[in-house]
Amino acid sequence: MACEEFERFKQEIRSWMDCHPDEYDAFVEEMNGKSFTGIQRVYMLAMRLAPQLMAKARRELHGDQTCEEADFVVVLADETLASQLVSEFHNTDQSSIVPAMLAWLYYGRCYETMVERLEELIEESENRINKWLCNLMIKFVIRGSIRNGMRTREDWERYRRERTMSPLDAAIDSLPPKDKEMLQPCPAQRTGIRRSDDRTLSALILADDKQRIIEKIRTRLASKSTQRDIAMMKVALEEAGITMNCSVRTFRDALQAEFPEYAIVLERGIQRCYKFLLDTNARTGKLQKDIGEDRILIDEIIRYFTDAE
Repeated sequence: MACEEFERFKQEIRSWMDCHPDEYDAFVEEMNGKSFTGIQRVYMLAMRLAPQLMAKARRELHGDQTCEEADFVVVLADETLASQLVSEFHNTDQSSIVPAMLAWLYYGRCYETMVERLEELIEESENRINKWLCNLMIKFVIRGSIRNGMRTREDWERYRRERTMSPLDAAIDSLPPKDKEMLQPCPAQRTGIRRSDDRTLSALILADDKQRIIEKIRTRLASKSTQRDIAMMKVALEEAGITMNCSVRTFRDALQAEFPEYAIVLERGIQRCYKFLLDTNARTGKLQKDIGEDRILIDEIIRYFTDAE
């Protein structure tokens, strides 16, 4: 596809996204869901458009046999997926996921989400071929994002660092040098012992109608309880002034104590997502939480908690 045609096609996708916000939001929510339904739909679409990939996997992967990943990358590259997706976009029915998927691909947090979901599939799957294919797809997603200019190697290096940093590290790392110097502790403080924070959810809530907020959190957790869901809810509640700022551990433990009927996801995954939202996007200079679909979803959560019933 020529450069002008490509830019024109991207604009068509943007126009579709602007005219179909509900369909796009529903697709993003499905992709972020813990049921993996969205990932499975995209996987089935890829298998329909790239049948050679699955055929090659079934033909060459048996027992403990291994094969060259490069051969599979060539198969993926030769499938002319781009032209097929353009055709699907222009000649599709309302039930197709192609328009929303392309909008997510070009304008959303798609690559990072795909990597995270594929990693979770690797952890949960007991099938060797599925694990191998997921590992392959992670490499293909990262390399493809760099090749098509949607991400850079530095973006992925930053993303990897964010997943191992604490929220405090991320916040301090984004400060100007002079502000960082002001945060340096004196020698006595450096030897101090960190105290645990075991505040309850009610204690963290600043709003007067604490019980209403607690019940709305309970309702939301019933269907939206992934690592990213909880990280976004924390950001939204703090932005709206509904809860006070606290560590991810304090927030997560307060949720678990308040709602023992739910198995709240572990702290580490929530921290990883929370750090990403608070990091500065290299291309826009804004915090990640303030751009694209992240901003849309956080605003939706704020409305959920602030709208009168």
